[in-house]
Amino acid sequence: MQQGQDADIRLVHALEQRAFGLFFASEDRIEGTTACVEKRDPDFKRR
Repeated sequence: MQQGQDADIRLVHALEQRAFGLFFASEDRIEGTTACVEKRDPDFKRR
């Protein structure tokens, strides 16, 4: 985060898009969404 603070906005935007893509595809994101809908605590696996 701190390295990105002084980076070019286009680079920062590209890095953010990449990070979001990785997160969105994660098993934990699916587990978190499912747990929320089912009104239970999530069982995250760090994947």
